[in-house]
Amino acid sequence: MQETEDVYLNKAEECLTGAVRIPACYPETGRESSMSETYLSSLDPRRLDAVTELSTLITQRYANAALFVGPAEEDPEVTHITAMVDIDDPDEVADLVMDRMLHLQLDEDIPIYVIPIRTPARVAALRRQLNRPASDTPVLPPLLSLERTAQAPG
Repeated sequence: MQETEDVYLNKAEECLTGAVRIPACYPETGRESSMSETYLSSLDPRRLDAVTELSTLITQRYANAALFVGPAEEDPEVTHITAMVDIDDPDEVADLVMDRMLHLQLDEDIPIYVIPIRTPARVAALRRQLNRPASDTPVLPPLLSLERTAQAPG
């Protein structure tokens, strides 16, 4: 879990410091992002339409989402849309786009994936929650022994 969250946080920081972006607003900084003409102009029209469609689905539901578009690290022929959304469960974003994304991949043969991630603030809050001291953890009273409860007073 820690390693996965580290990957998310590193990806988020990388995105915020210069990766390819689709227009969106970063809620934590108030800064607007911009598209990378280099990567997006290299996409064929069908893939660019797919990027636009999936991005629109996400931003219609999550107006403050920051979307980052780029080639997959392991396969530059695949396009990744990294969606940084300020919600507890980033799988909600995957649920939103899954049917359409699968249709684009399987029926239209467009190699595109949406990767939802938490904002750095959400990751930090989750880490604080997971790393809180044991003294913050509520202590439950011990269970009563069945032998004691079965004995009649007397």
